Amino acid sequence: MAWDLSHITKQVEEQAVEHAQDIALEMYREINELGPIDTSRYLSNIFISVGYPDDTKDWERYLGRGGAYLENGRDEVLKMKHLDSIYITANIDYSWDLERGQSSQAPDGVFRVVFPAVARKHGY
Repeated sequence: MAWDLSHITKQVEEQAVEHAQDIALEMYREINELGPIDTSRYLSNIFISVGYPDDTKDWERYLGRGGAYLENGRDEVLKMKHLDSIYITANIDYSWDLERGQSSQAPDGVFRVVFPAVARKHGY
């Protein structure tokens, strides 16, 4: 008697995809929400993409906090059907308009704070 594990395998993959989507979207949402007040252009140029890093750079891109979250790949992540790499890339250096090269609101940056917090929340 042979066992057909394809149904179980499919369920495991679907759960893994959902888990990866949840983690990626939570990271992206936290980056967006925790970004310092003076960083809307920076946030507008943080991209989330599936399967490849998005290296788009547009110095005039200014979507604002809400627009950045909605436009920069959320739908692409939610359409993901198979487990794949998810990239979150910052394409404009945060220090581009600051003489000091850092923000007093986020001296350690935003990614450095968000990634470990989200990883701990999900048991990593």
